[in-house]
Amino acid sequence: MQLRIHRNHAVFVVASFGLALLPLHAGAAGLTGTSVTGTLTFSGGTTNYYDPANGFVPSSGYLNASSPTVTIASPAVEFGFNDNVNLDFANFSASQFTIEDVVETGPANAPFTMTFTDAAFSGMAFAKVSDSFTHGGLTATLVGNKVTINWAGGTVTAGDDYTSTFTMVPVPEPSTWALAGLGAAALALATRRQFRAQA
Repeated sequence: MQLRIHRNHAVFVVASFGLALLPLHAGAAGLTGTSVTGTLTFSGGTTNYYDPANGFVPSSGYLNASSPTVTIASPAVEFGFNDNVNLDFANFSASQFTIEDVVETGPANAPFTMTFTDAAFSGMAFAKVSDSFTHGGLTATLVGNKVTINWAGGTVTAGDDYTSTFTMVPVPEPSTWALAGLGAAALALATRRQFRAQA
């Protein structure tokens, strides 16, 4: 009886270790340090307002103050725009990004499109976590290495602050899933043996 319990504990430890590797592996290769290019356009136009050459990027506080292509860093804010009507920015971390729109004056916001292109995006799992934007919220897609975000705009009030957050995490490699499956099978076997020993 004593030997069987020790063996079950050993199997439990191995199984738990295999399962624990799954989230560790998935979070290991994040976005920090990768190069991302951002665009912000309004009402279907082509002018990129995340490009400082167009005169609407604040001179400090945002990494795109010198170029629309930046290296993702934390706790820096990557992209900013301010036309004294709205302050819009995009802030990336290792596994997510946030879009925020602070309304400085009303009564309406034009529709906008943001795109972010980064080789690291390819093959990532992409999902919306939260969205306080009105008028239908933000729509977002990830195709290849490019995220496209749209907002329909509409009536707003000075002082409104809209935020939407998205996660972007690597999809685990098949070998990681296999290890997790092996761990789960071993855990199930250990549990079955434990029940038999107690019966």
